[in-house]
Amino acid sequence: MRRMKSAKWAVSAAAVVTLANSVYAIDYSWNAPFSGAASWNVGSNWNPAGVPNAVGDSASILGTVSGGTLGVVLPSDHTVTTLTIGSTVAGQTVDLGAANLGGGALILENGAGSTQINTNGVAGSGMVFSAPIQLGSTPGTNSATFNITRIDGSADDLNFSGELRVFMNNTGTQALTRQVFLASGAYTSGTLVVGTQTLQQGTLLIGTTRFGAISLAQTGALQNGTLFIAGQGTNSTGTQSVAVHYTFVHGGTVIFDGAISNGGFSGGRLTLGNNNSTIATTFVFNANSSYTGNTTLNKGNYVINTDTPFGTGQLNQSAPANFYVLRMRTDNDSRAINNNVQIQQNFVFDGDHSITFNGHWYQSNNRDLVNNLPEGKTVTFNGFMTASLGTDGAAVDARRLLFDGSGKTVVNGPIYNHRAPWFAGASTTEFLDVAVPGGSSYTSLTKRGLGMVILNSSNLPTIGTGTAAFTGPNSTYNGRTRVQGGLLEFANPGAYGRVVGYTGG
Repeated sequence: MRRMKSAKWAVSAAAVVTLANSVYAIDYSWNAPFSGAASWNVGSNWNPAGVPNAVGDSASILGTVSGGTLGVVLPSDHTVTTLTIGSTVAGQTVDLGAANLGGGALILENGAGSTQINTNGVAGSGMVFSAPIQLGSTPGTNSATFNITRIDGSADDLNFSGELRVFMNNTGTQALTRQVFLASGAYTSGTLVVGTQTLQQGTLLIGTTRFGAISLAQTGALQNGTLFIAGQGTNSTGTQSVAVHYTFVHGGTVIFDGAISNGGFSGGRLTLGNNNSTIATTFVFNANSSYTGNTTLNKGNYVINTDTPFGTGQLNQSAPANFYVLRMRTDNDSRAINNNVQIQQNFVFDGDHSITFNGHWYQSNNRDLVNNLPEGKTVTFNGFMTASLGTDGAAVDARRLLFDGSGKTVVNGPIYNHRAPWFAGASTTEFLDVAVPGGSSYTSLTKRGLGMVILNSSNLPTIGTGTAAFTGPNSTYNGRTRVQGGLLEFANPGAYGRVVGYTGG
C-alpha cells in the first residue's frame, strides 16, 4: 500500500499541494548497482519494490557511482513529483536516460503544486538528463496559473541534453528555477572572468545549466503559455547571501544548445532572468529558434552566438527600473537580430563585437540604450525607432530616445514621432504621426556619453495594412533634440525630423 509522503515540498505562492496528490505518494530509492545501465521500470531496482510512476511519487538516484557513469534507462514515460539525483563520488556521472537509450520521458507533475529536482551530487560529479524532461502532463487537471519546477542542490554543471518539454494546460506559466544551497565559506577570494568582465573578491562559483531542444507546448496542449527560466539564485545556510555580496556574486550560466520551438500550440513565449533581489545569470544562445511568441528579458547577461535566438516574436524587457543590469553581447561582428523590440528598461551593449538589429524599436518611456562597445565596433539599428506609442496620454515632451555610452551607434531607419501608424495593420494616415492624439507625447532625442550617434534615416520601411501599402517617410519626430555629450551626426536632411531647434546641456 502506498504511504503518505512526509518530505518537505516546495510550493509556489499561487498553488498548494492537494491532499489527493499526496495521500498515495511513495518515496522510492535506487536499489540497483550504481554502475552500468539499468532500467527505471524494473520493480526490483527500487526500494520499496515497485516503479515510481504517479503524481506525488519521489525517486532518489543518489549514491556511490563507479565505472564512470550510471545510466538509468527510461523505456517509456514515467511521472514523479520529486527527483533526487547525483553521485557521491567526484568524477562520476548519473545519466537519467542512458543517452536516451529507451526513448521515454520523465514527467514532472503535481497538479496545482510545484515539482522539484534535487541535484545532490558532490562537487566534481556529473548530472546528465539525456531523456526528455516534461513539465506538466494531464489535460484539465492543473488549475494553477503559475507552476514552478525548482532545481535545488549543488553548484556543479547540469546538462539537460534531452528535450525540455512544456505541457501547457490551464497553466499560464511553467517556471524552471535553480536554487543553489551552499555552506558558509563557499565564496572564493580570487577572481572570475566572465567575457570581458572581471568579478572581484567574493565571487561565488556556480556551474552551468545546459539545455538541448525546448518545446514550449506538448501535443494536446490546451493553450500556449510561457516558460520562465529564472536562472540561478544562491542561498547560504538557508538565507539569501545576495544582500551581503550583491556586487560580487556571479549567477552562473544557462546555455541553449538546441532550438526552442512552439511545439504543439503556436505562440509559445519565453521569459528569462531574475529580478533585482537576485544575482544576474548569463544566458548563452547557440542555436536558432522558431517559436512565435514574445520573449521577455529580465536582469541578466545575454550572449548571442546565433542570428535567431529569440524566435520570431517581439522582444520585451522586464529588468528592474532605472538599473543597468540587462546586457547583450555577440560572438562576431556579423550578428543581426530581426525581432521587433519594445524598450521597457535600460539596455546595455558590451563585449568585443558589433551587433545589428533589423527590427523596429519603440518605447513609451525614457530608457537608455547604452553602447559600450570598443573602438571600431558598432551597434546598428536598421528598423524605425520611436519613443511614443501614440496613445500613452503623456505630456508632449515626456518621451525620448536616449543614446548613451562610449561606442559608435548608427541608426539607419527613420525616427518617427509615434509608433502609429507605422506598424503593419495600423492606419496609413501620416497625420496620426504628426498629431498628438489623446494628449500623447512627441518623440524627443537625447545624446549622452562620449560616443557617436549617426542618424542616416535611409532605410524607409514599407507599411502594409492588407489592403494598401506605402513607404514611410524620413524621420518625423517632433520633440526636442538634446546633446549632452559626444557627437550626434545628422548624415542627411531626412534625419532631422520636424524639429526646429536643438538644445544641449
